[in-house]
Amino acid sequence: ALEGTTFDAILAKDAMPPRSTQRTTMRFLGQVSSKVYVTDQHLFALLIFRMVRLTLSDGVCDESCGAFASLGVILNRVNDHPGRNAYRFGKLALALTQRLNARRIVPNVYMLVYGSLNIFFEPLQAVTDKLLEGYDVGLL
Repeated sequence: ALEGTTFDAILAKDAMPPRSTQRTTMRFLGQVSSKVYVTDQHLFALLIFRMVRLTLSDGVCDESCGAFASLGVILNRVNDHPGRNAYRFGKLALALTQRLNARRIVPNVYMLVYGSLNIFFEPLQAVTDKLLEGYDVGLL
């Protein structure tokens, strides 16, 4: 589903309708995936792949940000040519979070991107500042 799709095309996708079945499905999958992560890594990957596919076919929503950040984490774990694509999906998740002004998902996305991806690619000082920022947003 991702082959031939550019990050710019994903960023330019329309938003899912607010009360659509697809958005409800994305929210449900996002909630379940965070619980499944610790118990079944294969099921976690399947849920994330489904979220990415829904995003590509039906548009973006807040949960799409977490899906792309999680996809980066998955790619990083399978030793993706020193994380090249993993890092790019983390950047996509951050850009999409900003584009959608998805404040409620910032703590989750920052934890995934800065806590699980960027620690391998950026100075520790930059990562810790962003993790603290995500923490502060979560307190509001």
